[in-house]
Amino acid sequence: MCEKCHLAKHQGYALVHKREQEALKHLARTHQLRLDEAKNLVDEAFFIRHQLSKIYNWTIKIGELKGLDKEPRGKVETLLNTMYRKGFSVARGWLYYQYHKYYEEVEPRIIRETIAILSEASKRARTTDVADSKWIESLLETIKEELESRGIQVLDREFKLFINYPLENEKRRKILQRIVDIASKSEANHLTSPIPILLEYTSLTGKWMVFVPTSLYPRVFRYMLEALENSKLAYSAKITARRNEYASRRELPIIIYVPVSLAPRYILDVAEIMRSVLKEINISKRMFFKPDIFTVKGLYSSKEMKYKSYIFVY
Repeated sequence: MCEKCHLAKHQGYALVHKREQEALKHLARTHQLRLDEAKNLVDEAFFIRHQLSKIYNWTIKIGELKGLDKEPRGKVETLLNTMYRKGFSVARGWLYYQYHKYYEEVEPRIIRETIAILSEASKRARTTDVADSKWIESLLETIKEELESRGIQVLDREFKLFINYPLENEKRRKILQRIVDIASKSEANHLTSPIPILLEYTSLTGKWMVFVPTSLYPRVFRYMLEALENSKLAYSAKITARRNEYASRRELPIIIYVPVSLAPRYILDVAEIMRSVLKEINISKRMFFKPDIFTVKGLYSSKEMKYKSYIFVY
């Protein structure tokens, strides 16, 4: 395909790169449609994509394989389907968890909170320019007001570093700027809002981390997931699946992911659920919130590092 047709085919890409009008016009022209007809088609496609993302009642079937008879094959299928229904998978030495009902139960809240925080920061700073130091300071103040009154410490220097990292990349800066512009106009509640898609490209994900005794490790993890699901707060999580670590370490990390690190009330509620589970089994540990982009940038805690590797402490 030519460059224009490629853009028209990949409407999500066009949206992220702020070229949706160009893509829509070419789509309309090549199919002899009015612009509003092309827009309706694209909106419907995004809606279908979003609805399909919510489907989770798939069944795993294993075909006939050499060396895997019918009986063990059935057991493997049962194990895989049980893992899938519960949201578990194994990859790169980790046992991962993904909540199947995230899109319907959690994502709308995440979007609302993020939009509200970004809008409030813009009002305080009297600017929507994400690269303006006033805007970053206002965002920090807004986040601190939400979290520190409830016992979560916000690290100023590290939080500013977290916001500045996406600004170093022109594409991510433009995407974050677009989200803030939408937030300032209060357009985010529209069904076909691009906010969920845009957020996937901004590197704003993060995670709460806490180390627990190895003897209690899988049990605490399960209790936390059950409590988060019951409170409609679950998203994604992981624990190590490396057998040697269970034998060699006294404590192991439980990692509970957060889809957007700018939804303070959600972040607080998740932390309080984790803390309540730890308290029930007489574990008293500090928890640390680390943005994923810190990991990408190789920022880990050590005496030599200028910055801490986390932005919130509970």
